[in-house]
Amino acid sequence: MDDRLIPEARQRMEDFRDTAGLIIDVRGNGGGRYGLMRTLFSYFRPADAGPFVCNIAAYRLAPHFRTSHIEYRPTHRRDWSGWNAEDVAAIDTVMSTFRPSMTLPPGQFSDWHFMILKREDHHWHYDKPVIVLCDEKCISASDGFLAAFSHLPKVTLMGVSSRGGSGSSRTVKLPRSGLAFKLSTMASFRPNGDTFEGKGVAVDVPAQPEPEDFITGRDSVLDQALQELRQPES
Repeated sequence: MDDRLIPEARQRMEDFRDTAGLIIDVRGNGGGRYGLMRTLFSYFRPADAGPFVCNIAAYRLAPHFRTSHIEYRPTHRRDWSGWNAEDVAAIDTVMSTFRPSMTLPPGQFSDWHFMILKREDHHWHYDKPVIVLCDEKCISASDGFLAAFSHLPKVTLMGVSSRGGSGSSRTVKLPRSGLAFKLSTMASFRPNGDTFEGKGVAVDVPAQPEPEDFITGRDSVLDQALQELRQPES
């Protein structure tokens, strides 16, 4: 999930514009930034679908965390000046039914922040079947990618459920031992109230490599995806 790949991704989408189906393979993807997700999502979001709130989050209050702590994702408060009326309406709609599966301790977390995805005017709509391949190594921004794409029409997630992680982690180093580890600084939820942690993103079609794949180099999961795409649409 590297934003430097955005120009290439746009070119690839032009190359694939007239294809009968598409496979997006994010297996083994350990995350990164969210720009690539936003770019690709826009090609598959119908123009009349409106903004989609894909993530609701709050960060742990701490003296060294600024109010913009998770805006890099980008994830913003409801009163952010960059939202338009349609964005705010989408936030209010999702919050009317949002019931987080984990209760945050009062006074210890920020206000809710929202990540919104929508169709960009300069993107055309790819309306053919899409299969996204994923596995247990997908985490962080890859989790977000899978969660967002699971809401798109004609998109099927195939493989193994993702690892589950969306915490805006920070590295902490112990002063005596020198051991370093990462801690989440954010509670992150999907619109249905589920956390990413402990759940990951479930697949629509389970598919795991065959034992022979590791010896022969064959990719039986990719073969299954290709076979699925070649089936006539019902």
